[in-house]
Amino acid sequence: MTTSFPWRPILAIGVVGVLAAGGAALTFLPAASDARLVIETPTDGSSPASRAVTVTGTAPEGSTVRIYDDNSNAILLGTADVVDGHFSAEIAYGDGAATRQGLYIDSTDGGELLDADTVAITLPALGAGAPYDPQGPSSASADTPR
Repeated sequence: MTTSFPWRPILAIGVVGVLAAGGAALTFLPAASDARLVIETPTDGSSPASRAVTVTGTAPEGSTVRIYDDNSNAILLGTADVVDGHFSAEIAYGDGAATRQGLYIDSTDGGELLDADTVAITLPALGAGAPYDPQGPSSASADTPR
């Protein structure tokens, strides 16, 4: 004697219908922007040749790229406007800065966060006899809190 399960074909048809409807619904969603924040230099884990680090990359056209100290995202190190899809900014680390640094880099458009990335770098060590400032470099100004 065989047992018949009449609900299996009904379930299969239902699943196919749901998948088809879901696929159709996805075609009406707006496509995600292909433009993303891409950090070209410095690369993660790199050792720049000097304590003046140039941050370059690509980001959505018209956005603003902000570069923060990764250890305390409240310290803004620099900004760059994206022109023709590219940006560039130089961050100068003082003699008192530790050799291991982290950068938190994001791109914004009118206050809306578009994308973010982090990069860890190792700065060159100072030569013997270089002054040491326990407070570290001061990049604070009237526009950037310390």
